[in-house]
Amino acid sequence: MKPKLLIVLILLVAIPLGVLTLGGLRMARHERAGVEQRFHASLQARLGEINASIARLVAQNAQELLRATDVASFDDESLRALRRRSRLVRQFFVLQPDGSVLYPDRNNPELTDRERDFLDRTRALWTNGEKFYHPADVQVDLQINAPVRGKGKGRRIAPSYGWHTWYRDEGVQLIFWQRLSSGHVVGADVVRAAMVADVIASLPASEVPLWAGGGSLRSELTVSYAVPDRLVLSDLDGAPIYEWGVYDPGDGEKPVVWIPVVAPFSSWRLSVYMSPSMMMAGLGRSAVFNVLAALVAVFVALLLLGIYFYRESARDIREATQRVSFVNQVSHELRTPLTNIRLYAEMLDEGLSDANDRVRRQVKVVVGESRRLSRLIGNVLTYARGQRNGLKLHQAEGVLDACVTSTLDTFRPLLGARNIVIEFEPNAPKPCIFDADVVEQIVGNLLSNVEKYAADGKWVRLETGQKGDRVWVAVFDRGPGIARGMRKKVFEPFFRCSSKVNEGASGTGIGLGIARELAQLHGGDVELIPSERGVCFRVTLRASSVPTAS
Repeated sequence: MKPKLLIVLILLVAIPLGVLTLGGLRMARHERAGVEQRFHASLQARLGEINASIARLVAQNAQELLRATDVASFDDESLRALRRRSRLVRQFFVLQPDGSVLYPDRNNPELTDRERDFLDRTRALWTNGEKFYHPADVQVDLQINAPVRGKGKGRRIAPSYGWHTWYRDEGVQLIFWQRLSSGHVVGADVVRAAMVADVIASLPASEVPLWAGGGSLRSELTVSYAVPDRLVLSDLDGAPIYEWGVYDPGDGEKPVVWIPVVAPFSSWRLSVYMSPSMMMAGLGRSAVFNVLAALVAVFVALLLLGIYFYRESARDIREATQRVSFVNQVSHELRTPLTNIRLYAEMLDEGLSDANDRVRRQVKVVVGESRRLSRLIGNVLTYARGQRNGLKLHQAEGVLDACVTSTLDTFRPLLGARNIVIEFEPNAPKPCIFDADVVEQIVGNLLSNVEKYAADGKWVRLETGQKGDRVWVAVFDRGPGIARGMRKKVFEPFFRCSSKVNEGASGTGIGLGIARELAQLHGGDVELIPSERGVCFRVTLRASSVPTAS
């Protein structure tokens, strides 16, 4: 197969495959982004479920603390007894409506160590004037039982409550407070360890994977999603409070997703860690597999198509080569008997001086047609050798005018039979080095075209010239000419102008192409010269002059 055709077949496979590859990778990126987004949303939903369970626990403890802080008496002993019965309260405190501390009173000489320690630990709260309510709290008119805003006679502040957090060396500290309808604030210093223990107790067991609880994550995760294998509840400094799962994240490794924990543990966060292999498998496997499968299928299809075209093209070329080889062999086989026929016909023509005109005309027809057939076979063999890069020159000393005259004499009977007047102006009498067979074949092909296509002009003119190492032959006729759009195509193999004038004319369409190829092989060219009427072909050859003896 020719290299150009092979390159075309390669491009036929490579270009579509490359375009599909780029498109497939783009689709894979979009699919991966979508999978990653859904995957992270699923993880966050699951963390949200865990966070919701913590929120429910906080709400339950808040209800317990609400009941504990809803006291009717602010007596020291009553509050101490209430503290001993509550598992969540380390110390109670009571604030006056103006914000001053009512209990425990720092000036009371009967303060316990626990109460004194509480006042020391919370000193910053009282010195900063911390308030556990807002001036715009909703108020209730006790007389009409309707919400109002502002302060006025006969109005009391409605109960409200909340959490207050601050931080010490041991971590987050929790205070739960409730503002009673009397305006007093009853608060509880919450046992942090008890709250943390309750939170941890609400979380899955250490050996239970994150997805075992079901819920949205389990419904969302499919074979295309990776399963998280480490969940961590961490504090403000990032230190783990509780964690479970088999994966051990490395130092500095960032979580896949994380969310803050509900108040009052807003400084904590829930994080999911995952091994890189699971991330790659979960996020990219389906997209990459789909793209690769599609590309492999397309590649196989294009490859089979390319192989099919390659085999068909190779078969066509092989058949064409066989046909050319067959024609070449047949032409060689025909050349020998045709040469004998032509030789004996010419001898018979010369020996029929006393024969009648009818016999002589018949013999001349045999001679003319044998010469035509010789030229046709010569062109076929020349074309076949050219296709195999086998054309070679056999240059020798000669005179161009004599060579053209000899060729013209061969055509005189044929042109005379078509009533074509021949004019010849020889201007190349000096001996030079050239291939006479090439000149004879080129000029013969041009004259043969005149006989076939320009016979209606009844005229042909040949001119020769010589200058330096260049010789030329020009052939003019008065035929129908060649259309402007066909002037470049006439030198292409097997091209024939189709018109009413030359329609039905015999010929193979390779004569002008062979003429140009032979001229170029001889260092020249065949050109179509513009003319007012008919056509003019100018043949230029390189022919070195023969040095003269001094």
